[in-house]
Amino acid sequence: MNKKYFVTVAVLVSSVFILAGCSNSNGGQKTVTPAQTQKMDNSASAEPVAEPKTEPAVQLSEQPNTAEFDKYFSEIYLGKLAIGKQVGPPDNIPVKTNIFSKTTDLFCTNMTIIKDIPANVGAGGVYDVVAKKFAASDIKTKFPRALTQGGSSGCEKIDLPVGKYEYKTYVNDILVSVIPFEVK
Repeated sequence: MNKKYFVTVAVLVSSVFILAGCSNSNGGQKTVTPAQTQKMDNSASAEPVAEPKTEPAVQLSEQPNTAEFDKYFSEIYLGKLAIGKQVGPPDNIPVKTNIFSKTTDLFCTNMTIIKDIPANVGAGGVYDVVAKKFAASDIKTKFPRALTQGGSSGCEKIDLPVGKYEYKTYVNDILVSVIPFEVK
């Protein structure tokens, strides 16, 4: 039970971080179009300026409350380790990802908690975006222990069919994170 709880907590933390990252995917940098570049550069250069590549926006099933996230977390993200490994520095730190292989990867959650969350106040759940329902029979799993300030990480075997999902994190029944991921 302790291992499963730890993994669930880690998944929750990972979820929030990824959501926060998805909302500002260009890292706050200003995008400049070729027309703007030509206006800024008065030379009549014949070389076209390449448009920056941007990833298509990810459509989430629902939007998290970012203000509530900011009260409790500085980051939440998903990661993977090879099956058979256990989380622990220096060599077994989960690699950040949103794509998992059922045959080779452990599903890991990583969080940095900035404000303690009492027992049974935090919760998490995996939502199947195709079926439009939670993957488990229970909608969300409450964390039976308090989450304290600092880093938290945990991994578990992937027990989901191939498909597209979201990992959702809640505090006080308020959605604070939605992290899209895929199982292949």
